[in-house]
Amino acid sequence: MSAPMADELQELNDLYTWEVNAAIESGEESLIEALSEEYTDRALRLITGPRGF
Repeated sequence: MSAPMADELQELNDLYTWEVNAAIESGEESLIEALSEEYTDRALRLITGPRGF
């Protein structure tokens, strides 16, 4: 994994960690699930690139 990709993944992780923690504090279970799914999708797109594997 390249350093720029690792940096982008870390930034994505940091963002979603903050957002999920805020949703947990607010008790918004549906938002927690949605953020989790969205994070997975965005991370996979970042890793596989525009064309995928």
